[in-house]
Amino acid sequence: MLCLLVANVLHSQVFYSGKIGEATIECKIEIDDSTACATYLYTKYNEPINLKGKVKYDTLTLIEKKEDSVIAILVFPDFNKNKSFIEGLWINVDLKFTIPILLTKTIELKYGDSITLNREIIQSTGLQTKYIRFQIKKTKLDEEAILASIHIYDKKSKRLLQSLPVECCIAQLDDVEIEDYNFDGKPDFSVFEAFNAGPNTSRVYYLFNPVTNKFFKSSFAGTSLDFDFKKKRIYEHNSCCGGSQHYTAVYKVVKNKMKILEEHCYKHNEEKGDMIEVKLKECR
Repeated sequence: MLCLLVANVLHSQVFYSGKIGEATIECKIEIDDSTACATYLYTKYNEPINLKGKVKYDTLTLIEKKEDSVIAILVFPDFNKNKSFIEGLWINVDLKFTIPILLTKTIELKYGDSITLNREIIQSTGLQTKYIRFQIKKTKLDEEAILASIHIYDKKSKRLLQSLPVECCIAQLDDVEIEDYNFDGKPDFSVFEAFNAGPNTSRVYYLFNPVTNKFFKSSFAGTSLDFDFKKKRIYEHNSCCGGSQHYTAVYKVVKNKMKILEEHCYKHNEEKGDMIEVKLKECR
């Protein structure tokens, strides 16, 4: 969540390619004041590895964990994201050996930059046998990058399995979530769509079709959807007007579509000093 907030507020990430020892990797790093988030993957395996750390006295330190155990520390002395390359060490915590890291900056993305690009960027979340990349585009006139398509690759063969066009506006640089959104036992994924008024957000949901072995854009839509995988229900919550009005709804999934079961509208009543339920048309 911290990395997501950094990306959304600062719209800045630095992408690198290079090596840990003899192994080729890709890496992206986000810095917010002294807090750092990063993702790297070995191109041989294409399995995202997520890191957290900090910058102190110009040294970037990133912690690599497996479950709750620290397995490695990545240290970059004299770190500066404006440099064309950075050097550091991958330090094994248990066996206490080090491997040199050398990374070359490929691009830095931040709000308002006058650059032109059309490229893929890695994501910090992937599927069990597949990995996901965003194809983003930007012209010098664009303040932010546009998410043009989502590419899905096979981890072992690196073969492009599917390319999904996106009708989204601003590219959130790293916001893939993996869940079973239609409750069929198969992992699906979603991507961020938009910030709306107040705390409200929306996402685009892609469901997996086990017959075609491909994903498709679903008709799932709503504000701040929450999925209850035990009860197999979808809950919607839309608040507005400084929190004085709330709309809620409950859905079930029927043939990969959201079917509404109930909906409610609540508004703040000054006399009672509390939220009371009112007619649905007052939330329209």
